[in-house]
Amino acid sequence: MKYLKTPTSGYGKIFKITSIVLVLAAAAASIGQSNQSPFPRQMAWTAYNLGTTGYNQAVAIGAMLREKFNVTLRVIPGQNDISRLLPLKTGRVDFTANGVATYFAQEGTFQFAVSQWGPQPLRLVMVSNGLSNQSIAVASDTGVTTIAGLRGRRVPFVRAAPALNVSVEAHLACAGLTWDDVVRVDFPGYEANWIGIINGDVDVGFGATVSGPPYRLEASPRGITWLEVPHDDEECWNRMLAISPYFTKHNATRGAAISEENPLEAGTYPYPLLTTLDTQDSDLVYALVKALNENYDDYKDSDPGAIGWALDRQVFDWVVPYHEGAVNYWREIGVWTDEIDAHNRELIRRQEVLEAAWSEVTAENIRDADQFQASWMQASGLPIALLWLTGAAAIGSAFLAMDSLRLFSERPLLDFIITVQNHYYYALMGLLLPLCYLLNPTIKNPKGIWFDGLLAIAACGACIFFFVNAETMLDFGW
Repeated sequence: MKYLKTPTSGYGKIFKITSIVLVLAAAAASIGQSNQSPFPRQMAWTAYNLGTTGYNQAVAIGAMLREKFNVTLRVIPGQNDISRLLPLKTGRVDFTANGVATYFAQEGTFQFAVSQWGPQPLRLVMVSNGLSNQSIAVASDTGVTTIAGLRGRRVPFVRAAPALNVSVEAHLACAGLTWDDVVRVDFPGYEANWIGIINGDVDVGFGATVSGPPYRLEASPRGITWLEVPHDDEECWNRMLAISPYFTKHNATRGAAISEENPLEAGTYPYPLLTTLDTQDSDLVYALVKALNENYDDYKDSDPGAIGWALDRQVFDWVVPYHEGAVNYWREIGVWTDEIDAHNRELIRRQEVLEAAWSEVTAENIRDADQFQASWMQASGLPIALLWLTGAAAIGSAFLAMDSLRLFSERPLLDFIITVQNHYYYALMGLLLPLCYLLNPTIKNPKGIWFDGLLAIAACGACIFFFVNAETMLDFGW
């Protein structure tokens, strides 16, 4: 009977083995796909200099990404705002752990008010809003204990770093001081400024209280003293916010020579601000925000300022809009409200208006750098609608004045709507005409704006004359 068994074909065995291999391969592929990282194998960020709190936090986040997602994060230190944002603008890096210069770049102000830059379409991903302050400090051996005491002292000016320089200027204004009241000392970068204090080249520094350089100054023979910005000094804060509106009152409990027992009463703003361009892939941004939030415990102790990445310390209504990918995640976990969304959309619309204004200014082909900057600052400083509204109101008041004199018909055309005495129209023109000259200067070179000022004074004087003599002029038929 054994000869009656059907022989097994070699091809059948091969088929069975092949089928098993294919099934196993498909299963492995499925498992691999389900565990696939949402990130590229390599990412690059820019950050502040080596040793700063911004750099340290970026490195700690990189360690988390490597452990959890097998991502290699290269953190590139930048000496100043341009060196941190230029790689992002040119596509060399994906994100930047930047400071308040993110706001300046969005607005196209300071060194971004040049033809090579202009307003940038930046988006926030996430921010760190820790227990520290962004404050001004002096070497303890100077004996200075108040901002007013900085008069005549050596104060740093970091080249190509408006975030630092404007903040220093704002603190000087708190005490009624300007750059003319201090000795300006130029430095190439943030780190160099603090090294300069230790070496005795300058007396003052500005930065995050938890940053590395202030700790080194504290440990040096010179020591460190932070200068308070009293929260109840309204005049100080009004002068300060007029220059740097992004500051908020805050009591720091972390930093060099600072603790819960010895807090610092001053001001702060979020730092670092994880920033990218509006064109960044939404899925990548979503994945990054999710990774940062869900793995917060893995890097929160890496630096004294890292506590600021906690969900309950996020600031969603700041002055720069959030990226669509970040918004998707914040909305998914229920912290993104309709009010915040409306605020975010308004910020995006503002960027669109700035971009349109920039296009108009660049179309003028102004070659002189100073004239170009003056033209741009005028265009971006006030809404275009306000400029037109002022002119339209002045023309309207002139029309009403002439209409009340029956220059267009036998009786006033609008007396059934407006019944104001004639001389009030002249008063209104007296207020509006100077504004028309000053808001729409014919000479865009700031050195020649005195000409528009004289015209405004003359127009105002003429309107005052009409206002004072209106009744006499009407009585005698002038």
